[in-house]
Amino acid sequence: MKKNPDLPDFFGSKQILRIMKVSVLLLFIGVTTSVATPVFSQPEKVNLQMTDVTLRDVFHEIEKQSDYNFFYNDQFVDLNNRVVVNETDASIQAVLGKILENTALSYKLLENNLIVITPKQDQDDKAIQTHKVTGTVVDEKGVTVAGASVVVKGTLQGIATDNTGKFTLTLQDENAILVISFIGYQTTEVPVNGRSNINVVLKEHTSALEEVVVTGYQVIESGRATGSFDMLTQKDVNMVVSTDIVDKLEGIVPGLSIDSNGEMLIRGQATIYAQTNPLVVVDGFPMEYGTYNINPNDIEQITVLKDAASASIWGVRAANGVIVITTKRGSKNEKVTVSYTGNVKIGSRFDLNSLGYLNTSQQIDWEREKFANYPLSISNIATDSPVYFSEAAMIEYKYQNGEIDEAGREAAFTQLGSYDNTANIGEYFYRNSLLQTHNIVVTGGSETMTNYLSVNFENSLGDLIGNDRSNVGVQFNNTSDLNRRFKLSTGFRANYGTRDAYTGDPSQVLPYVRIKDAEGNFVNEFYGVSQLMKEDLVSKGYGDWTYNRLKDRPLTENNTLSYNVAANARLDIDLFKGLKFSTGGMYIVDHAAQEILRTKESYYVRDLYNRFTGYDSGTLTNYLSEGAVKDMIHRNSSSYTFRNTLDYSYNQGSFHFSALGGTELFAIRTKSQSDTFYGYDPQGMNYNTSMNFYDLVNEGVAGYSSLGVERLPYYPSHSDAEDRYFSTFFTSSLSFTDRYTLFGSVRYDKTNLYGRSARYRDQPTWSVGGKWNLSQEGFFNIPKIDLFSVKFSYGLSGNVDKSTSPYLIASNERDLFLGLPVLVINNPANEELAWEKVYTFNSGIELAMFGNRLNTSADFYIRNTRDALGDIVMDPTSGWASVRKNSASLVNRGLDLSISGSPVSNSSWRWNSTMTFSFNYNEVTKINAGVETVAMVTAGNPLLGKPVDYVYAYRNGGLSETGQLQILDAEGNIYLYNETSGFLPEDLLIMGRSLPKFFGAWSNVISYKGFDLEMLVTYKVGHKIMMPSIANADTDQRPYKTFDNRWREPGDEDNTWVPAANYAVSGQYILPMNNNERMIEPGDLIRLKSIGLAYDLKRIIRTTALSALSIKLSVENPYYWAANSEGLDPDRLVTSYSTSYLGNQPTYGAFTLNVKF
Repeated sequence: MKKNPDLPDFFGSKQILRIMKVSVLLLFIGVTTSVATPVFSQPEKVNLQMTDVTLRDVFHEIEKQSDYNFFYNDQFVDLNNRVVVNETDASIQAVLGKILENTALSYKLLENNLIVITPKQDQDDKAIQTHKVTGTVVDEKGVTVAGASVVVKGTLQGIATDNTGKFTLTLQDENAILVISFIGYQTTEVPVNGRSNINVVLKEHTSALEEVVVTGYQVIESGRATGSFDMLTQKDVNMVVSTDIVDKLEGIVPGLSIDSNGEMLIRGQATIYAQTNPLVVVDGFPMEYGTYNINPNDIEQITVLKDAASASIWGVRAANGVIVITTKRGSKNEKVTVSYTGNVKIGSRFDLNSLGYLNTSQQIDWEREKFANYPLSISNIATDSPVYFSEAAMIEYKYQNGEIDEAGREAAFTQLGSYDNTANIGEYFYRNSLLQTHNIVVTGGSETMTNYLSVNFENSLGDLIGNDRSNVGVQFNNTSDLNRRFKLSTGFRANYGTRDAYTGDPSQVLPYVRIKDAEGNFVNEFYGVSQLMKEDLVSKGYGDWTYNRLKDRPLTENNTLSYNVAANARLDIDLFKGLKFSTGGMYIVDHAAQEILRTKESYYVRDLYNRFTGYDSGTLTNYLSEGAVKDMIHRNSSSYTFRNTLDYSYNQGSFHFSALGGTELFAIRTKSQSDTFYGYDPQGMNYNTSMNFYDLVNEGVAGYSSLGVERLPYYPSHSDAEDRYFSTFFTSSLSFTDRYTLFGSVRYDKTNLYGRSARYRDQPTWSVGGKWNLSQEGFFNIPKIDLFSVKFSYGLSGNVDKSTSPYLIASNERDLFLGLPVLVINNPANEELAWEKVYTFNSGIELAMFGNRLNTSADFYIRNTRDALGDIVMDPTSGWASVRKNSASLVNRGLDLSISGSPVSNSSWRWNSTMTFSFNYNEVTKINAGVETVAMVTAGNPLLGKPVDYVYAYRNGGLSETGQLQILDAEGNIYLYNETSGFLPEDLLIMGRSLPKFFGAWSNVISYKGFDLEMLVTYKVGHKIMMPSIANADTDQRPYKTFDNRWREPGDEDNTWVPAANYAVSGQYILPMNNNERMIEPGDLIRLKSIGLAYDLKRIIRTTALSALSIKLSVENPYYWAANSEGLDPDRLVTSYSTSYLGNQPTYGAFTLNVKF
């Protein structure tokens, strides 16, 4: 039948069917209710855990779990009210009673498994009046909170805020109370009081980030932790964009200092020769190689353990502190979410001028001065001399040999001085660095399981062209509740990386050297063997000996391939109430293979081949095979940790007791091998195996020069070492009314590093601690103070120098001359050798004020190191000038302070500020190295009563009338720089320390309506630095610009302290000049490490597809202030034999995108 278009839609088939169903249903209800009272069997039970769902969704779920069916009329009932249901093994009647209690609906439960939903009616048969309320939930920064729970107090009626933070509820009582909650925020109750629109501000839970302290063995409530520790979340370390965790930690942890090489030091140097790095623990297991393979995006929490009470549970490897890293694991009952974090970081191009070398004019003036005052530097140049000389020296050579006249010489020097290659070196060899990271995370969980999977991609282009790095990493963590008593936790981490490196140093090219000519052709650079000799030998038939570093760059490949795989598992078994047994372990494999391939066209191979070519009466004889040269270095390690623990916890009212005991086995085996292959064929991957290494390495062969023989640089090596530890440990704590806490631990370590005797092999460590929360006392009633507690700890930890042993140590090597295996003695037998012992006392306070808006923690510590290893002077007839024994003691004292707070906090603005301050002083209190000598001081050996890291200097005595450097002794007597052999230690000055005495940071986050302005400032003060050396001016390296102030003629001694050049003698000024008191300056440094602006795009992009969307723009290292006279960045000064400056650190700009689906 066709539908009449003139009839109303009421007569449509669907509407007719609905009316028929309702009529039949009402008739059925009337009949059944009038003739019988229903009788039911045992009521069915249901399990419902549903959040932010409609009544319709709940009814559907009940129908799935039971035999009941719901009937209702959409015209008369509204099933779109949203509720929260959390019922286990509950009757259907109980569930319906709760979810419909404060609605306009009622139900009838019939005997034939029918449930009818109808509107409630009052006594006058009128519908119950309702009250509709809408609102928005935001945090203290004004950022909307999506997914917050809004529940009517005392009912199950509730809803979750949408992606814009908004909610709508229909209430039966206009005076109801709404309960709003969200993870990480304080639960808030808001009376409706008849209002139709309500805006709610959630405050961050002040203890959300401080609930527990993760030690790697156990989790301790922070209120019961007696030790000194600092906890960080990913949010705390995200101010700096970096793949290196260490770089992110600088300055923000009190007591943790990081030097320019990325080496970490906690609370000063507590040893002289042993290891100083802290132990790194990841997911409960120690990492022998630190943090280099940990993706910062995978980190949930970082805990830095600093004193004995917190760190001694890790035994002898914890003397330098412990850094505990916990990775993310997902959450239970969490829907599957996918998130992406991407970073792009671009660095400014390296500023070559910041290196501070002599410019072209100054360099030529210096060389001409040397030619004039030391003619032998030119007259010694001949076709049979292998000595390198520069383009400036070639001009002078031609003049002295009559090839050009004086006018020609001056014209040549003018032409040479007209060019400065700084811009071209920057163009050819440097670029803007670029770092890209992409991190994808998938996480989710059920009632019994959590999963976390991350995949990380990293690509880095260094500022020096040819320095590239890429890495792919995977992290997977899973926890499974196998049943009520068994829980299994597993983790897997893998990284695969490649690294390419440029082996040259273009910054050392003399400023007048051309890389390309005006037509773009490569220009030959004077390098290595003298140019005159090269030209002469090439004319006799030798191979191409030209050199151009830009042309040569692609002819050498320096590649490193590495991978790291770590797997861990732990099974927790609840034996009975309060007692848990855990067993687990971790296995790690590390591999790195570096291969340097120099093709046969590379300068290195051509130069090597020519050097090993002899010339005799027109006949050329070569002793090397043609082909490439390949260097190979392979490093492998594998380690495992296996641990069993029993953990007991007892809580009864205000009394809490816990104890943990267990055993642990740790072992690591490392292997390394290096070799060089000559005559290598990259295509066939084979090399020459018939070379006579005995003659080439030992005897040498008559090569290109008649002045001597050539010996092949061939140094293969192989090493294989294994370290093993077996430990037993016990720790216990006792707490009463959360006011008084006592803690104790003991650990017993055995290791193979000290041989078989238990006297050397075994080391007990222990600690005790206590805490008193005064703010919980009845007598403590100070307004505005929310928390005040004091704590103390004292304990013993140990340290070990792996290069020593009570037994004779020898390395197995192969004699290159004889080709036979030999033992090389590295360490004599020392039966009195023992562990270093570090006793640490710590006392501290914790203070919270003004509603937890101001938080302070302060710790004072004393670290006494006894039996520290020191060098003892030996009787020369023993065969040893000195040996290392437990002969020294030293002490570290210091203060760690952290102050954080929210000076401004309202619905629009929030300012969070944190300042850290650290002070450290150390001193050698005992040393038994014999009579102190100047040689001991200049070698940096420990001195009684002085810091371990002291900086010494010669007293400056000005210059003589001839410009020679003069030195003063302690009485003010003047000596020339080369007349100080009779000096005593007191004739030298101790200028201070090389490590900062005070250091810390100031971080700020200012938030306003979705914007976050972040700033991090770090500082280091109270130490000394050595300025760039000018004592190397007589070498082939480029002199520092201070050398241009040197003495040149009588009278200059009144205007400068820089001595005249010593033209004929190399390196005479090294010690008196490098360590002259005029070269030692303050190392104070204040750095604006980063400043950034982030914005929550969810405030303007309204979509249900995304639960989070934000961007951030930041600048790193835009400014620094340094106290030294030249404003050099102290973190870029490198001191070994002398000091050089690496140039100013680039400024970086970064962009970060965070998306969560």
